[in-house]
Amino acid sequence: MMYLAYLEKTTFDKINIFGYSMGGYVALYLAKNHSTRINKIMTLATKFQWTEEIAEKEIKMLNPEKIQEKLPAFAIILEERNKPNDWKLALKVTAEMMIALGKNNTLQLSDYETIEHNTLISIGDKDTMVTLEETIAVYRKLKNADFIVLPNTQHPIEKVEVERLSKEIQLFFK
Repeated sequence: MMYLAYLEKTTFDKINIFGYSMGGYVALYLAKNHSTRINKIMTLATKFQWTEEIAEKEIKMLNPEKIQEKLPAFAIILEERNKPNDWKLALKVTAEMMIALGKNNTLQLSDYETIEHNTLISIGDKDTMVTLEETIAVYRKLKNADFIVLPNTQHPIEKVEVERLSKEIQLFFK
């Protein structure tokens, strides 16, 4: 896992992680399995509940050809974000990861009970990918967690009010 390789190269004893979407899932996975390297975690718009049906639904939105055809401006954004790597390959790998999670969700609800890190779980009130129910279920299992709902916030990071999110991040990691 490249995150572990990065942690091994750093001189930091422990790190704080802000994880958006699948980044939040990875952060909590690291906290469960490599807890000594993690200090605090903040998640936003993290999908915690995975089934084969959910994975199939989500990967339909990761079709590079459809994105180029129907959302060409977004395709350009994805290309820029992923440079020097291929954005289409990134979508393919993400889809494969989602399928694998659908078949075997590596973090079960009971796993969150073992995570003792200070954690802030957040979701947007207009997120259509992540449910409030799955987010609250994880929040309730974590031992040292807080929970916030960001108003007027959809799932895509481009739709998040940057100033509000920045303030929440700064307050939490203070």
